[in-house]
Amino acid sequence: MGALWAAATLAACGVATPSTAGSRSPSQIMVTTTTPKPPAAAAGLVFAGTTMLGQRDVTSGSEDDPAVYHYRLRYSLDQFTTVQTADPNGHPGLFGTRVTASAAVRVTNVTPHREVPLNDLSGVMLGGAYQIDRGICHQRHIPIAARANYCFVSFWTSPDSPGELGVDQTRQLGNNTPTSWDIPPLIKTENDMLVKDLLSPDVYFVASLSRGYYFVPKNRCTISFDLTAGHAIIDTQPHVNVCLDA
Repeated sequence: MGALWAAATLAACGVATPSTAGSRSPSQIMVTTTTPKPPAAAAGLVFAGTTMLGQRDVTSGSEDDPAVYHYRLRYSLDQFTTVQTADPNGHPGLFGTRVTASAAVRVTNVTPHREVPLNDLSGVMLGGAYQIDRGICHQRHIPIAARANYCFVSFWTSPDSPGELGVDQTRQLGNNTPTSWDIPPLIKTENDMLVKDLLSPDVYFVASLSRGYYFVPKNRCTISFDLTAGHAIIDTQPHVNVCLDA
């Protein structure tokens, strides 16, 4: 749908767009807002959790085969903020918004006495899910994936890091360096409404960058931001079935 959509899609799906330090005109206004933190989150966190996962062997010939590998996934979205800029890129009267997120994701091999492959856990996405009737689900300025009664927006994605984990080994996926993506310029009222919606998801979600084919039981609950990539839902906060039609 054009270069702008493609660039935004890459950003929303976790491709970092580094901040550029340049000169600002006197008319530019910077306003920072921060998403509310759920009561269950630890101080300083937006949301966090731990989940246990099983994965069948890559040589398995049946989806009914049991898990032979076991993992502990710890995740936290540590920062989720927006900064609004007036007259971005020479668009007088419009407002752009840069969204910045930082996160920590760690996967641990808890399979006794065995190395494990990272087929479904080499990359992880954190984001927000919104009831489908929310305004954010019906606009074209942020790439959105839909499933059941929710639409999904990616806040942060770790780099894909395939390989193996040794016995009791833990790997951090990505790092705590903040990554950013931009909401294209809008008029002030539309920008304010969109940002307000973005900062108040109904559910936070964790997803695998893969379709979760090897998960046990097989993960049939996936979202997709384009026609080629599928992301398996791993966990939600609070725990809600976001795929009732799965």
